[in-house]
Amino acid sequence: MSWFTDLSIGRIFNYNSPLPSKALIQKLKSKTGEPKWTEADDPTRLFIGRITGNKFRLRRQMYIRKAFTPVFYGKITDSDSGSCLTARIVIHPVILIILSIWFLFFFSIAIIFIYYSGMDEAVDWLMVFPLLFMFLILLLFLIMAKSEIDSLHSDLDSLLTAE
Repeated sequence: MSWFTDLSIGRIFNYNSPLPSKALIQKLKSKTGEPKWTEADDPTRLFIGRITGNKFRLRRQMYIRKAFTPVFYGKITDSDSGSCLTARIVIHPVILIILSIWFLFFFSIAIIFIYYSGMDEAVDWLMVFPLLFMFLILLLFLIMAKSEIDSLHSDLDSLLTAE
């Protein structure tokens, strides 16, 4: 898969384990800390979040929380050969909504700027600069989001494949 086609804001994560579902849940719980608002997160834990029954909603443990910190949610079910973890890794929906509104607002301003600037005679490339700037910011957002999702994906692989 090429880098460009893999540049998505979400990823499906599937993992088949020979462990029974209860053991896999316990393994995930051993590396997950509870989210705390009043004190620092536990640095010995790999993830922060909640595991309730066979369902979970986690994020990577970070000293400085970023807006692009992906959320990992899904469930663990029993299968014929042990258990199956099925989850989705995404950027938090609130962040995506805020960014969409922000980009729509500035994109509208750029279009209005170009429309009312009088581009009748010749194309003035300075008038296209706001759109180019918006495209570069969007590309930067996608690269940062992909980097965070890849980091979470590799942390999960290392945790689940470790015996």
